[in-house]
Amino acid sequence: MILPSDFDFSLSTQEDILIIKLNFTRATLKEASKFKEIINTAFLQKCRKYIIELTDVSFIDSTFLGVLVWAQKKLSTEEGELTLVGVERDIYTIIGAMNLIKLFKISESMEAAVSYLSSK
Repeated sequence: MILPSDFDFSLSTQEDILIIKLNFTRATLKEASKFKEIINTAFLQKCRKYIIELTDVSFIDSTFLGVLVWAQKKLSTEEGELTLVGVERDIYTIIGAMNLIKLFKISESMEAAVSYLSSK
């Protein structure tokens, strides 16, 4: 799989799962466009399982959250799946306040996320 390269994102694969680690503390408009490009490129290359690792992220704005919603909806139309890992309490609260908890699968660990997506 050929994907855009960027120091803000670490990309790896495990089985047929693309793991995208966000290497920044603030997920904002600036990062959202590059993130969307990565998801779109992988999607066009038939990747349908994604783990988004948010361990380093302590703030997420509505634009970045909107890209996550877009990605989840895009994947669900093609029987794909996205799971979030390393979600801090404040971000979890924001996701809950926006009634998005049911939209996203949030895994407790990378191992749990890989196991979950491997079973799909």
